[in-house]
Amino acid sequence: MAGHLTVEERLEKARLMPRVSPELLQLVTQTDKLLLSSHQSNLSQAIIACQEIAREAPAVVVALRWTVTLVDLLESDIADVRLAACNALAAVSVAQEGRDAIRTAGGLRPLVLLLGGGCGGGGAGATTAAAALALMNCSACDVCKAAIADCHGVPMLLNLIREAVARTHAAAATTAATTSGASSTAPAQPQSGTAAAGAGAGGAAAHGGEGLKTPGDCRAAGYAAGALMNMGGVADVQDRMLEAGAVEVFEEAVRAAAPGDLVSTRAQFCLSWLAVGSGGAEAAADGEVQPPPPEPLTQPPPGAGLVPGGGGSGRRVPVASPRYPSASGAAPPSAAASLGGRSTPSGGGGASRTGTPLAGAAKPAAGSALAAVAAARGTTPLGGGKPGAAAASAR
Repeated sequence: MAGHLTVEERLEKARLMPRVSPELLQLVTQTDKLLLSSHQSNLSQAIIACQEIAREAPAVVVALRWTVTLVDLLESDIADVRLAACNALAAVSVAQEGRDAIRTAGGLRPLVLLLGGGCGGGGAGATTAAAALALMNCSACDVCKAAIADCHGVPMLLNLIREAVARTHAAAATTAATTSGASSTAPAQPQSGTAAAGAGAGGAAAHGGEGLKTPGDCRAAGYAAGALMNMGGVADVQDRMLEAGAVEVFEEAVRAAAPGDLVSTRAQFCLSWLAVGSGGAEAAADGEVQPPPPEPLTQPPPGAGLVPGGGGSGRRVPVASPRYPSASGAAPPSAAASLGGRSTPSGGGGASRTGTPLAGAAKPAAGSALAAVAAARGTTPLGGGKPGAAAASAR
């Protein structure tokens, strides 16, 4: 952060003050103070509020250099803080200026390292999914594609898909063994089926928790496939995919998937990228016109305003009443990722929000972190309603 400069001075320097409402300015000022706090609960409040602000005004988050603080918090010793920081960066990275800020702050490498937590259940799996989502959003930028690959990102992303496929196979083996044991009338058969079922369950546990009906049930794998799909048009990334055995991983994901599976759909796009890449030189020599690349995938994080360790019931926890640390390690409720997610042009000239008031006319959802912080401070949420009153969804 810019130590001696106030929030107003930093926003004025970025030419954002005319577009910031008084309510948003007060909320941002309080959040900025909390980000400097050494108290864990205050810091946790600030991160979640930062995520909410990033959804409405990513330029503010970038101008105040909060991305630098969030990147530093990716290496926190507290699991819930790491998860909250990943979710906040995923929200910031939907905008092009956010992707640039994350990259210049050195955030891509720690995000890639967090993929090593696997895509199982619990807090580690939730952090992995949030990191994968942030990388998927960042990979919509051409500069970030190469940077993610340089951070050993391709094999790490492929490992998440590989793990999801393994868990799917383990669940299928368990189901088959259970069905076989139940339908058998011979005395010895149920024991064999039970043993096989136990082996299947053990296989699922060995690959990160419960089995999956299809690879797309794993959010982390879906985001990983989306990131690889975004990156697949770069020749150097294609070479790294082939070196890491991507063709085998993608084909196995397609075979294991149920109809309409998200990972399978994105894996097929990746296979198309690799096929076009391998024949691109010959096609160019023959004068063939290559098809245009698909729009890059981006998506805001699910479960806005949820305390990371608060469980999966879907209940929103006010920012003024943080619940850290969490002993449960439960993940926030998932939201189905769509292939046609919110997209922006790739490269350095991504879409911006110039001309749109940062405070906007939309009100934050009732009970969200943004509304809760405003209510706790006795201020009016962005749309001008009374604190604590029901508001329309911001999206």
